[in-house]
Amino acid sequence: MNVPAIISNNKKTIIAIGAVSVVLVVIYIVIKYLKQSVIKQNSSKMRTSGKGRNIIKKFEGLRLTAYHCSAGALTIGWGHTGADVYEGKTITQAEAERLFDGDLVRFERIIQGLNVDLTQNQFDALVSFAFNTGATTSTLYSLVKKNPSNPAIAAEFRRWRLAGGKIVQGLVNRREDEIKLYFS
Repeated sequence: MNVPAIISNNKKTIIAIGAVSVVLVVIYIVIKYLKQSVIKQNSSKMRTSGKGRNIIKKFEGLRLTAYHCSAGALTIGWGHTGADVYEGKTITQAEAERLFDGDLVRFERIIQGLNVDLTQNQFDALVSFAFNTGATTSTLYSLVKKNPSNPAIAAEFRRWRLAGGKIVQGLVNRREDEIKLYFS
């Protein structure tokens, strides 16, 4: 019995097992990522991801005192509007988060109602669009329903860059970020 040969073979086996383990972990991470952003699911059961929530918050900004947005609507928190917002109203950050969560569900339902297969990124971009515009129907949604991969969707996003009849750079930037997210 050649002891050094047995030890050498055991080291090679241990190294091979370690290499296989690393490959399996990498495959798991790649599949998890792809499932979140590339694999399509029916929109009727989808929810906004952290990435989608962040893009909405980035463009809405947090204001704890009511103000008039660029379109003139009284707004508070993370872009919340409605009959409960009045001049001089103030809220806490916790209240802003609660309002945001409630608003998000409302706009998710619009996109869920499309009942079409979307990637998570497509769903998130559409929820951001709906959150910002308040649009419950749109040519954009019709294009998505017909073919979610249609390149004309980018041009339809870009049409929604006006507030008060004027082009607003913040809306131009938001639409470009939504397009980038939608097609990634």
